[in-house]
Amino acid sequence: MYAIEELSAGGSVKLRGLIRFHRVRVSGALEIVGNAEGEELEISGSCKIIGNLKVSKLLKVSGSISVEGDVIGKEIRINGSASAKSVEAEVFELGGAARAEEIKARRIHLGKGSKVRAKLIGNEVKIEKKCEVEEIYGVTIAIGKDAEVGLVEGKMISVMKGAEVNEVRYVEKAEVDPEADVGKVVKIEKLSIELSR
Repeated sequence: MYAIEELSAGGSVKLRGLIRFHRVRVSGALEIVGNAEGEELEISGSCKIIGNLKVSKLLKVSGSISVEGDVIGKEIRINGSASAKSVEAEVFELGGAARAEEIKARRIHLGKGSKVRAKLIGNEVKIEKKCEVEEIYGVTIAIGKDAEVGLVEGKMISVMKGAEVNEVRYVEKAEVDPEADVGKVVKIEKLSIELSR
């Protein structure tokens, strides 16, 4: 096991085994063969983790991160690309592309033009214009202009003009702009998945 208080690396760093850290900042390439857990991880280059990643405060990526296992964090902000088996956080913000089986957070915000290949699950989900998402489940969901979404299921859903959605399933309310292209709108009794409180 490695215990790292502070690490700032500008080149390439490769670590093996369980890594415990306080704060790590990398502006080059970081590779961890094993699990990593700590408070803050900031990547402005590339990061590859062959294991799981747990960050108790902030994971900030302006580059790329690839995690073979699960990512658990409080605040995850990605400007670039990210892939993981699954992601769970309080706040998940993306400006770029992400791939996972599912991304679960209390608050999810996808910036303009972001692309997600994952099941998005959140209490409050905001999708900006021209985003592409496969599936979204949540309490309040806002789909921006010209976004492309497969399935949206939520309690309160709004779809702005120009958005293309295959199917909207709502519990309480669905507001669909007349200029949005929605395949079908269905009222349901309750959400098909559990949301964290």
